[in-house]
Amino acid sequence: MTKNPFTVGDLLSAYPPPIRNIVEKFREIILKTAPGVQEKANRGWRSISYRDVQVGYFCGIFPFEDHVDLIFEFGVLLPDPDGILLGDAKQVRYLRFHAVEEINEGELGPLLKAAIDLPPQHAARRGLTQSRLSSDQPGSSKP
Repeated sequence: MTKNPFTVGDLLSAYPPPIRNIVEKFREIILKTAPGVQEKANRGWRSISYRDVQVGYFCGIFPFEDHVDLIFEFGVLLPDPDGILLGDAKQVRYLRFHAVEEINEGELGPLLKAAIDLPPQHAARRGLTQSRLSSDQPGSSKP
């Protein structure tokens, strides 16, 4: 006997329509930008994760009662000339939205593409992250 899988619909059923609308817009943009990615609803994390065949897990959608976060696993490595990515963790960065009207596909598309274009080896991405952290330390010389 197999367990019924936890679906995106199961996850979203716990949230009000405005939050579901944001999540659905993110899903649309992610699947349009990276059509070959794998989407998985996660019961424990209450999220939707996205994996690329080459780079593995690269982003996730995390709904909350009053907003939705789109997180990038190695967001610290993504180009962010306009400073739209939030967070100060060692590697994760995110975007937060309270309404579907706030979503700008023109900003999200390049971030998603950059996340998928990161080196395919997890160790290489971690190395880049560590290198970036070292260069951000006071007294270090930045290029």
